[in-house]
Amino acid sequence: MTDLPKNVWIGFDLGGTKMLAIAYDQDFKVLGRRRRKTRGRDGSDHGIQRIGSTIERLLDENDLSVDQIAGIGIG
Repeated sequence: MTDLPKNVWIGFDLGGTKMLAIAYDQDFKVLGRRRRKTRGRDGSDHGIQRIGSTIERLLDENDLSVDQIAGIGIG
């Protein structure tokens, strides 16, 4: 296990047609973003999995680690 600083914040916007995840540093500089369709018709269990995979892809695409996350805000 690494001792990475907890300096990445995730903002997550869950809408009826799209979801958007943005990673910020401690100064609120955007580190990366990931947008996908919500696909609400597929059900809530699928939606929860989709939220998780969107955040995972955001981290992977921007060379960030889950260990760096200080918090996640969802609106």
